[in-house]
Amino acid sequence: MKKYPRVAILGAGFSGLTAAKSLWEEGIDPVVFEQSTEIGGLWNYHEEAPDGGGPAYRSLRTNTSQQVSAFSDHPFPEDTPDFPTRAEVLQYLHSYAERFNLRRWIRLNTQVEAVEPASGGWEVHSRSEGRLTREAFDAVIVANGRCRYPRVPSFSGAERYQGNISHSLSYKGPEEYAGRNVLIIGAGSSAADLSVEISLMARQVYVSMLRGAWFIPHYLDGRPLDHNNSPLTNQLATFLPEQLKKRLFQQALQRAYQGMGMTESLTGLRLPTPSLDPRLDRVTITTAFLMRVADGAILIKPGVAHLEARDIVFADGTHAPVDHIVCCTGYQLRFPFFDESWLKLDEHGVALYKHVFHPEQPSLAFIGMCTVAGPVFPLAEMQARWIARVFSGQTRLPSPAHMRREIDRRRNRLIHLGADPMRVQPAEYLDELAGLIGARPSLLRHPGLIRSLLTGPFIASRYRLDGPGRWPGAEAVIRAQNTARRKRTTIKNFLAESG
Repeated sequence: MKKYPRVAILGAGFSGLTAAKSLWEEGIDPVVFEQSTEIGGLWNYHEEAPDGGGPAYRSLRTNTSQQVSAFSDHPFPEDTPDFPTRAEVLQYLHSYAERFNLRRWIRLNTQVEAVEPASGGWEVHSRSEGRLTREAFDAVIVANGRCRYPRVPSFSGAERYQGNISHSLSYKGPEEYAGRNVLIIGAGSSAADLSVEISLMARQVYVSMLRGAWFIPHYLDGRPLDHNNSPLTNQLATFLPEQLKKRLFQQALQRAYQGMGMTESLTGLRLPTPSLDPRLDRVTITTAFLMRVADGAILIKPGVAHLEARDIVFADGTHAPVDHIVCCTGYQLRFPFFDESWLKLDEHGVALYKHVFHPEQPSLAFIGMCTVAGPVFPLAEMQARWIARVFSGQTRLPSPAHMRREIDRRRNRLIHLGADPMRVQPAEYLDELAGLIGARPSLLRHPGLIRSLLTGPFIASRYRLDGPGRWPGAEAVIRAQNTARRKRTTIKNFLAESG
């Protein structure tokens, strides 16, 4: 099998860091290109920068628990809260880099301007301190993230609108919205977070959404949501029929809403009601959003029909006076360093084998090019471990024709369902990739962990119990989850901790 001894990694966020570590574990010394002054990617925030320096905002917290969010062989410190702040996550990434001595491969303040196919590999053009450098590599890993180029919808009548229109990328805090009427566009985590925070200072907040989402609190039955038996999180769910998953999903939602003291249905709150299919529905983790909707601080609206000078006209014909529109509408997928003639993007993103490998360019791999309703660090890590095994020659990829057929099959199936073809279910996807590198845990070898592995929180350390990359500390991390599951908190306490 072919080996790629010289590998370039684009980006030193969480994806780039775990890619560097994974390559090192397979005997490959990478070169990591990072355009900013520090590692950490989207978890960096700079108060003095006009837009905070990136998509993170001052009050950002994770919406998955730290136990589930951690890399497989590097737990968060024991005193970390269940849902860490942005600063705590950034410190965690720095500790990860320090523990595994990852900085030795990272070139900060280095902008990648072009990546071109070359004879037997790739040529990377980078610029640092005004100097352009061209270097040859055997393989390239794209790990620069998806939150770089904001997607701002076009509004009919925007030319006559006298208010402000911005994207969540530029949001830092709620101060500038004090006493104003604000419209939030979107139904994801950023839309929920920003609408709640802004509603504490604004005159009125409106939220416009089309398909809606299931808004679920951080805690269920006194434990973090992803510590409960859920069709979205645990291993046992991967073996269940789809109809049973839907039923369990519905029951989890009912318990979540009851736990918040919500007596009204989504319809009663004038929220669009999604289906009950975990494959199709957006799940937005937010504790305060529905409460603010219920007390009238946030008013739900349908899509925007057009803009007037000071009013917004919605699809149902209603009007609202709005001073500022904040678009929480995601990001465009772009790779400006690639020639678009051979890397083709469509409305569904980029077509990759299992969301990682380019079928015609097996020495080109991507990390983080999928959407997951769950923690992203373990997913990026597993993708990186698979890539490292392939680039070191330990694991073989199928033929380009086979990969293309598999890509088309998966995409067509999800598109037919009406689902996002870039979306994956975390437990199923991680288990699939773990099987490709021989890291899927054997229940027979670990009888004392069977219950935890099947029904407990989906701790990534399970993929360090067996196979390549086995880590002696994995069992202790998995057992520690039982202590975490016994902890109890309340939504009131969580909101107080969150300010």
